[in-house]
Amino acid sequence: MLHCRHQDILLELMELTHHRIDAVRCQLVYYRASVYKGETAQVIHAKVAELRVLVQLFGNDAIIEAFTDYDAMATQGDAEQQPWECSLTTRLGFLLGALDLHLSLLYKAATSRMLNTDLEALAETVRSQRAALLALCTPHSRQWTFFQSV
Repeated sequence: MLHCRHQDILLELMELTHHRIDAVRCQLVYYRASVYKGETAQVIHAKVAELRVLVQLFGNDAIIEAFTDYDAMATQGDAEQQPWECSLTTRLGFLLGALDLHLSLLYKAATSRMLNTDLEALAETVRSQRAALLALCTPHSRQWTFFQSV
């Protein structure tokens, strides 16, 4: 029963991450159509920072690598960006695609019981970072209630 509880934590964390990815995608659509690029970019950067917090909880090197690549593209893109290019949308496209890929692989591994992740360590990490995690959940939502009880 305890093993199932740890797997539930992993699945809820994955679902919360997917919600945050969807929120970034919505802001990206708004960014592309908006004349207020600077303000919208700030909102997107805040949401990416929230995603970074969630991804750190997984402790999965492949998922964390997506943010390493994102940061490297930001550093390189700022130096080489042409006036007509939009490095933010390109970087976000690669980041969100990589996160989707790695989360789907993690989900398949979790549901087929072929998971390499230490679920007890994940549960302990979630417990130690509960305040930061709850701040990312909508108050009194199902996920907020779940992580409140962990």
